[in-house]
Amino acid sequence: MIKLHKLPEPDLLKNNKAEWTARYNNYINKGQPIPDSLKYKYREPQIKQRILEETHEKCAYCESKVTHVYPGDIEHIAPRSKKHELAFEWSNLTLSCLECNRKKSDYYDQDLPLINPYNDEPADHFFFAGPMIFHKSGSERGRLTRTRLAFNRPALIQRRQERLENVVNLRDLWGMCDDGSAKEALFNELKSEAQEDKEYSYMVHMFLRLNDVI
Repeated sequence: MIKLHKLPEPDLLKNNKAEWTARYNNYINKGQPIPDSLKYKYREPQIKQRILEETHEKCAYCESKVTHVYPGDIEHIAPRSKKHELAFEWSNLTLSCLECNRKKSDYYDQDLPLINPYNDEPADHFFFAGPMIFHKSGSERGRLTRTRLAFNRPALIQRRQERLENVVNLRDLWGMCDDGSAKEALFNELKSEAQEDKEYSYMVHMFLRLNDVI
């Protein structure tokens, strides 16, 4: 998980969310089913595209590249089932992979919320040891988030391990290379591997920092 920043709210959402929310709440208050044409308005292409941009097409939680395998889910940070008034709130929308979305489900606890990558600094709560992620001592929210979302599920560890091995190989090439343009090019490539748009960038950044590369 990395720190995320909200891009400007799409005009479509800004101009319509008050009306959509009022209609949405009206159906709920009457105990009536919400028609799909309203219920999933947050999936409109203009809205989803902005979310893809701000998340670098990665899951806001586990940092997996979502669009490599499927379109991705628009995630409600506070679930609609518990906070229906936030169904179309821009600050409550992000991108999630299928597994994180499924494991998070409708969890909501105002006193013990999951780590929110927009409002919280994930580096204050998590650290990596190789491909494994752990919560920092004293961070109960970090522990909850790590276990609830199963950040060390086998498929994630395997993918992160593959990613890390590629970076290790690149680091070794850089270390063996004589000074000059080739070494500089390898160094720039290593720095690029830790950029926010790359998969598991927090893990890579921590590895390179611990190895005195950056």
